[in-house]
Amino acid sequence: MRKQTSSLPKTLDVVVISQSEARIWHGLPEEDTQHRQPTKPQRVVAPDAHRAHHHVRTGQAHHMHHLDPDDPKYFDAVAEQVADAQRILVVGHAHGRSNMAKGFIEHVKHSHHLVAERVIGEIAADLSALTDPELLKLARLWYAGYVQREG
Repeated sequence: MRKQTSSLPKTLDVVVISQSEARIWHGLPEEDTQHRQPTKPQRVVAPDAHRAHHHVRTGQAHHMHHLDPDDPKYFDAVAEQVADAQRILVVGHAHGRSNMAKGFIEHVKHSHHLVAERVIGEIAADLSALTDPELLKLARLWYAGYVQREG
């Protein structure tokens, strides 16, 4: 028998991470069928590379005259916010260099071992096309499958 997503344990923190910010839901909120005000995520804002140094030429970029979007301080700040989580699902934007989820997961594997142990999955999604309720629905569906598989 398949579990209903509304009966899922709320022990999951959802981290939606992009180059500009991370949105963190502590405990997977129930689906809002009443169309009330959605649960607001906690936000961690990434350093703004454009404010730090304008007009970075290719040669400068190769010699580190720009801020790396995979800034360890940004990932550390996100890891700090989920340090008490029991389970963590990371949602990132698609593939390649813009996939901050992979960068975050790699960072916590090296620098925040307890957080890394609690990461149970990663989802690639088009973050620019999905609203917060749609992202949470995606997380609920993924988590329902996880709970069914893992028990």
